[in-house]
Amino acid sequence: MIERVDHAQGIAINQRSEMFIQRRDGRIREHKSYGDDLFPVKG
Repeated sequence: MIERVDHAQGIAINQRSEMFIQRRDGRIREHKSYGDDLFPVKG
């Protein structure tokens, strides 16, 4: 499974997109964003 996550991470970085990793029950285990924020937080 580690190879799949590494491969997906490489694609997400290349496309400057998001990556979601799901558990077997369908719940999201991890979420990473590799692009610019569409709505940056002001403050």
